[in-house]
Amino acid sequence: MNLLMNIFTYVSEVLIIYIYFAGVFERKYNLTKTLLIGLLFFVVPFTLNQLWNNPVVNTLSFFIFTVCYIFFTHRIKFLQTVLQGVIVTAIMVATELVTTYTVSIVLGEDSFFAYRDNTVFFVIVSVLSKISFLIGCKLCNHFKLRNDKIYSLPLSDFIFCVAVITTLIVITRMNVEYGFSNIIQTMVVISSILLMFSLLFVFISHERNAVKNAELIKLRSEQQKQEIDSKYLQIIEHNNKNLSILAHDIKNHMLQIKSMENAEEIHSYVDSIVDEVQGYGYVGISKNKTLDLLISKYLNLCDGRGIKIIFDVKTSNLSGIAPADISTIINNLLDNAVESAEKSEKKEISVSIFKKQGHEIINIINSCDNKPKAKGDKLLTTKKEDSIHGYGTQSVIKTLKKYEGVYSWEYDEKEKIFETNVLLPME
Repeated sequence: MNLLMNIFTYVSEVLIIYIYFAGVFERKYNLTKTLLIGLLFFVVPFTLNQLWNNPVVNTLSFFIFTVCYIFFTHRIKFLQTVLQGVIVTAIMVATELVTTYTVSIVLGEDSFFAYRDNTVFFVIVSVLSKISFLIGCKLCNHFKLRNDKIYSLPLSDFIFCVAVITTLIVITRMNVEYGFSNIIQTMVVISSILLMFSLLFVFISHERNAVKNAELIKLRSEQQKQEIDSKYLQIIEHNNKNLSILAHDIKNHMLQIKSMENAEEIHSYVDSIVDEVQGYGYVGISKNKTLDLLISKYLNLCDGRGIKIIFDVKTSNLSGIAPADISTIINNLLDNAVESAEKSEKKEISVSIFKKQGHEIINIINSCDNKPKAKGDKLLTTKKEDSIHGYGTQSVIKTLKKYEGVYSWEYDEKEKIFETNVLLPME
């Protein structure tokens, strides 16, 4: 039984370490290869524990091979790896001591290691210590290097862990009070181990889903960049065709003007040509190429959909924001505004970008006949395939974090307008 529990401890610790570092640093290999390397690395600590069960040696070997394993499988500097190794080892030691002390109190024993004399208690303590180690690592992750909340410990998972710990402690006390039969003790042992591995499976699944979500957000941003580049080329091509037609007719325009004698008539004719030429031109009102391009895109897009859109960017042009980030913010916000306005009766959008009290502010107001669905401050998608939507707003919020920006929205049910505000601190 000691050998089996040591194998259980060995495997579960590798999985927990993987879960901890997967939420903090980028790994070099896929999930399967990373875990297999971890199992190979920890053969040495496992062997030392079997040959020489000394707490100091076990802790030291755990630390050394944790550092080596993570440095080999993740993109991380060595000194940073050492620091993280110290943190993980400290969490492991602390959770084992707390678990052992708690169980000794439940058993009503004076001896700190009294649980070792009973197989069921030994298994439960091992499982409890690993669950506590897992919770400690995830709570530590919650406050660590990444700003992404997708890597934090969900409340449901935390409650699940606490429920399992409480259940095992109650079972331990019941065994002390009533004494379980051998069959029940065997069932408790098996159930405890299965509960532990089910927890690990849940956490690893959540980590993989979090990575996939992040990749989808990144992919969406890249697709938007490609779309805006493609749209820009379409606008240029469209305008070039119109300008070619205009250039072909310019001779006739000159002859027409030459034949006119009335100054007022000439001025009127020239004004009509100027308006026509400006209609073909690329909008350049902000002196920021990316922002001007986006303005051109949505002027053309809204014109084709019968939506009235107005831009006011006279006092600010987001010059301190990276072009890719401007694209992410404006594209996502205006895509939502266009979708909402197109379904409304008024079909109107106004966009203002201005400076106020040390901030650059993006204000978007669009007509919206139906009150948006929301959970607290979080908007919920109205699209049918909600599993692959909702990344637009997430992408905006993630981008704003780079600049310590703030995103907010409100809906005026009386006026039937939806208003979005983005505040970006000026450098």
